[in-house]
Amino acid sequence: MISWLVLVGALSGGAAAQEVGALEDLSRSVHGQSPVRIQSELTLELIPLERDTAPVISEPVTAVIDWVSPGNGVFRIGDYDAYISDKAVIITRDGVEDAYLRCRPSLLPAEVLQEVFASCPFPMLAIAFPDESSDRTVDAIHPVMVDLNPVNVTRNDRGQLIEMTWTGDAGDLALEIDPVTGRPVAGVLLQRSGSGIPNDLQVRSRWTWTYEEVPEGDPVSFTRGNRFRVDRLSALKSIGEDAVSEGGMAPELRLPSLEGRVIDLEAFRGRVVVIDFWATWCGPCLKALPKLQRLADEMAEAPVTILSVDCFERTSGQKLRKQVQARVDDLSLTFPVLLDETGEAAQRWGVQGIPATFVIGPDGRIVATHTGAGPEYLDTLREDIEKALAP
Repeated sequence: MISWLVLVGALSGGAAAQEVGALEDLSRSVHGQSPVRIQSELTLELIPLERDTAPVISEPVTAVIDWVSPGNGVFRIGDYDAYISDKAVIITRDGVEDAYLRCRPSLLPAEVLQEVFASCPFPMLAIAFPDESSDRTVDAIHPVMVDLNPVNVTRNDRGQLIEMTWTGDAGDLALEIDPVTGRPVAGVLLQRSGSGIPNDLQVRSRWTWTYEEVPEGDPVSFTRGNRFRVDRLSALKSIGEDAVSEGGMAPELRLPSLEGRVIDLEAFRGRVVVIDFWATWCGPCLKALPKLQRLADEMAEAPVTILSVDCFERTSGQKLRKQVQARVDDLSLTFPVLLDETGEAAQRWGVQGIPATFVIGPDGRIVATHTGAGPEYLDTLREDIEKALAP
């Protein structure tokens, strides 16, 4: 665990100058003199405030950044490669040789990837691919950074940087730095409150970073070839990839609602159905649900049904119902909310990240799938529904 060090001395220029200089030092040290591969590992901990209740710890999530030159490199996570070139981001997927996704160039690479991969929490992206403006770089380190106060910088008696910390009412972030190389080696973010954090829970993110040379032969720039451009990440799919894919029949969905009624997807055949998988602790989910409510209000007179499925919770039974009902009341949701207590439905639908949204046509086939909920989420769903309603 990273020790939370006390700032041992005031540096000239104040906190803002410390932050700018320290971030510049970090980026220079990370880059070194040649291309470098940065291995990142993230573990998420859900920490109950109740005594004698053990935290829930996620499986580690790994990612790789291949930094090639200023503003150029590759971010690799799961099956996806995101090629970065002068702030432009192009994403490809292993096994999909005929398509690519080009993202908006107006954002920093870290901001783009946080948006595309549902608030992708990898601080090293902003450090490896910084902006000319230090303020934007700090905000891009993690989506919650805008709620944290300016950095405290700690150096050893040789003047070498050993830690950077940000503090705020909602949480704290610390980066541990190797004084010899000047590179970050570990980080901890503790979120005590904020969007998506239940009152009885804290969330701790832990990162570790290691460095090596980029292996020869690994592609570090995008080659289009015969690929065509798609407009969303979910379109980067190979034919027959899985049962839950666009054009395929929707899996079974039969679950109890908050009111205790059993709702069966099959009963809505002939209507367009939007199904959203979410959880009470998921910040992006809680931002997406009001958008779905707005869509439900707009489509009230159309043959369209919106269903939400709560999943991946730590509780069950009456406690779960109260927890979900509290979120429903806070967000003023009126569409049906189903409870997937065992997670079997989410597994059947191939849900790996939330929010996960599916649009089902009147014939029971899947029209579109989405993971995450970026700025264009609502407009995209409208287009999907109009497509499904078209004769």
